[in-house]
Amino acid sequence: MSLANKIKQLKLVWVVPDEFNYLAPYKRYATEKPFHSRLPFLGGLRRTNITGRAYHNVPVFDVKGHEEHFQLQESGFEFRDIPTSVVDWNDTAVRGVYLPEMARWLQAHFHSKTVFVYAYNVSM
Repeated sequence: MSLANKIKQLKLVWVVPDEFNYLAPYKRYATEKPFHSRLPFLGGLRRTNITGRAYHNVPVFDVKGHEEHFQLQESGFEFRDIPTSVVDWNDTAVRGVYLPEMARWLQAHFHSKTVFVYAYNVSM
């Protein structure tokens, strides 16, 4: 079943925002991955190659309560509850506990040899 048909069948609640900002459809993204660097400025290097574009008439659906109907292979996204032993969410716990746990889970879930975490944020 197509994603559009699945959404219709589930009768999901939806809204259409005034505009929905997303990556612009440039040919360069076929050969160059979009990136945004948080590294300190290094003379002459670009911090980003991302160009956004406003889209209109884009429905946004509320999938709450229907998460199990969306799988990565079929929908392009999925929802997962990933158990963690982190209780106190701070930078030390995220780096020392959460990221290693997440890497192990991703390796097992996707049958991957390697997982590389290249960026994360902790907000308090």
